[in-house]
Amino acid sequence: MRQEYYKTHHEKLLRQMRKYNKENKDKILKYRQENKDKIWKYNRNYRLEQAYGITLEQLNSMIISQGGACAICMEKFKSSRGTHVDHDHKLKRVRQLLCSSCNQGLGYFKENQLTLQRAIEYLRRWEK
Repeated sequence: MRQEYYKTHHEKLLRQMRKYNKENKDKILKYRQENKDKIWKYNRNYRLEQAYGITLEQLNSMIISQGGACAICMEKFKSSRGTHVDHDHKLKRVRQLLCSSCNQGLGYFKENQLTLQRAIEYLRRWEK
C-alpha cells in the first residue's frame, strides 16, 4: 500500500523533500553532526541487509567469532568499519569477514583459485 503511494506520488514527494531540505539546511546539518554514529549505524545496517541479508548485530557476531581478525591474513581489525563482508557472487551467500587488502586481492584475482595458486608458486620461486 505504502509503496504504491510512493510510486504514484514520487515527483510530488521529491519536490516536498527538496523544499524541506532547502528551508532547513542548518537544522539538518546540526542533526547530522550530533548524530553521526547513529546515522552511520543505520546506514551500515541498511546496506548490510540490502547487499548481504545480514544485520549489523550479525556482523558484530562474526567479528567476535573470527577473533576480531581477517579470515585470510589474520590481522586484527582496527574497527568494525574496517571489515569487508566476503560473499560468493554466484551463490549469493556470505562467507567470512576480510580486511580491505585481502578483499581487494581476491577481487583482483577474480576469485580464481588457479590464478591464486600460480601466484603462490610464483612467490615461492622467488623466495630462494
